[in-house]
Amino acid sequence: MKKEKRDVLGRWQKGSHPWIEGKHHSLKARKLMSKFARARFAKPEEHKKQYRRLKKYYASHPGALKEMSKRAKKYWTPARKAVKSKEVKEYFKKHPEAGKAHAEQIRRHYTQHPELSEEYILKMQKYWKSASWRRRMGKTKRRFYEKHPEWQLEQSERIKRFAKEHPEWIKEHSRKMRKWLESPEYHKRLSDIRKEFFRKNPEERKRIGERSRKYYAEHPEAIENWMKTMNKLLHIMPNKQEQKLIDLFRRNKIPLKYVGDYSITIGRSNPDFINFKKKKIVEHFGVYWHGKKHTGTSRKRHEVAKIKEYAKLGYNCLVIWEDELSDMNNVLKKVKKFMKY
Repeated sequence: MKKEKRDVLGRWQKGSHPWIEGKHHSLKARKLMSKFARARFAKPEEHKKQYRRLKKYYASHPGALKEMSKRAKKYWTPARKAVKSKEVKEYFKKHPEAGKAHAEQIRRHYTQHPELSEEYILKMQKYWKSASWRRRMGKTKRRFYEKHPEWQLEQSERIKRFAKEHPEWIKEHSRKMRKWLESPEYHKRLSDIRKEFFRKNPEERKRIGERSRKYYAEHPEAIENWMKTMNKLLHIMPNKQEQKLIDLFRRNKIPLKYVGDYSITIGRSNPDFINFKKKKIVEHFGVYWHGKKHTGTSRKRHEVAKIKEYAKLGYNCLVIWEDELSDMNNVLKKVKKFMKY
């Protein structure tokens, strides 16, 4: 290498080259250089050569790698990231085949270099610890899948294929889910998130409800499986209000058995208390989950709909609302009157 070229390269590595200092090339020049680079790296072997060259150089010059990383962090300001992200999205929108090819190239790269895959996983785990990052990613994914449902189906199929090929991953994932679901803190946090989400998106709650009803109508066996799964996973039943009713029935020797732990299903529902001999059911309705904000209908209509649902199956039903528990004497009279008939 000539001395002049070595000097230019040295100045570039130290950060004294004009474009490093902020004096960028013109747009026309950048486009031309990009065109030359694409033509050069169109062949896979050129990519491999460049990768090996850079890997060898940075292995022998760790200082240069640190300097390059520092320079890149300084260059990629949030504004520049946003502009670049927008350009890339627009490009992949116009050229979907290029997006698929790029994704395939990344998968192939991580398959060939598992150590990089592990490093990426650790980095992503660090990101997922941030609640704000999780919220932002969730919103981005939802918006993307709404616009491109075919990508969601493709992602679902890819996960299914991966699960079949890696049964140990399913076991590990199930173990983690069981651990999370057994935690009362997780349930409280999940409940708060759902309440806040449905409060801000009432139309989304209706959409999810309609989709669930349609699915369970077509797959009745899925309800029973879901109930059994919930019975295994949830160990926080009964809740405080249900426990008050259990104590009340026990003290007054009212023959009602608590089955709100998903041990019994009547049709598509899991009642809270039941007497099989008299075919009597007592349901406890919470003000929030059975109120208008969540069900989309008035309390009275929701109560009547539940009574009619059980009546079709040959059961009489009494509904006790959460705010009625402030007067337990009145609740006791109501239940005794109901059990006589």
